[in-house]
Amino acid sequence: GVAVWIKGSLRFNSTPIRDVAKELERVYNCQITFASGQEFDNLITGEHDNKSLESVLKSIEFISDINYKKEGRNILLYKK
Repeated sequence: GVAVWIKGSLRFNSTPIRDVAKELERVYNCQITFASGQEFDNLITGEHDNKSLESVLKSIEFISDINYKKEGRNILLYKK
């Protein structure tokens, strides 16, 4: 699955969460880290049109067991 960035629209199709994170870092100019000692093998599917980083993170939270903490440009992804 590959992440595609089209005219402000982000599309993920069974994209590994780590690739999604790389794409979000590039697009939103932020720094994403994964909590250590936790497995992150989630595949993310979804379409986000001109969404804020926050909305994208919320929708990932909604479809997976991944939560996020945002401090400035730093985002920590973790599992409960």
